[in-house]
Amino acid sequence: MRSVPERTFVRRSKKEHEEEAKAFSKLTEREFACREDAEQALEEFESDLEASEFERKQVQRATCYTLEESSSPGGEGNRLKETGVEWLVEGTLVPSEERIARLLKRKSLFIVATNELDDEGLSAEEMLEGYKGQVQVERGFRFLKDPQFMASSFFLESERRIMALLMVMTLCLLAYSALERRIREGLQAQDLSFPDQKGNPTQRPTARWGFERLF
Repeated sequence: MRSVPERTFVRRSKKEHEEEAKAFSKLTEREFACREDAEQALEEFESDLEASEFERKQVQRATCYTLEESSSPGGEGNRLKETGVEWLVEGTLVPSEERIARLLKRKSLFIVATNELDDEGLSAEEMLEGYKGQVQVERGFRFLKDPQFMASSFFLESERRIMALLMVMTLCLLAYSALERRIREGLQAQDLSFPDQKGNPTQRPTARWGFERLF
């Protein structure tokens, strides 16, 4: 079973392959005056491929004809007359499994830097866990984007005042998170629920929603 990142890359590569297949279909409809032009167009197209690769490709010679009509009644004596030669591009595009594997390998690796050089003080596992846990902190401060908070109205130049404001905000967030945790634990312990914004019962309401319902 494919992992979530792998499924994402597979879907993305599939979409890119479909787009490249459409572009190649248009290329096969072009008519080239000489073999060299057709081969050059095929080479340039292949060099730009990212999600596909050729399973088969070739430049095909095609003879052009025109119908030479006869003056005989009923069209008797009509014949095809060769008027020249043109060159066409043909081939079969398939998804590139090598590219998917290469992207997965590249996206599976990333660098996490720290100024803690003591492995015993901070192991690689702890550092990775802390890095992934940043989203919890960032989610806690998303209230700053709320127009009701009016964060855009704050303008501080003094470094001390900026630090003081951050300290107050962090303490407020700590109290908010602790209250939210107590609410959720109390609901689960007593097997109770609270209506969410859609009126559905939940045991994981936000503290803000609780305030809005109570006051």
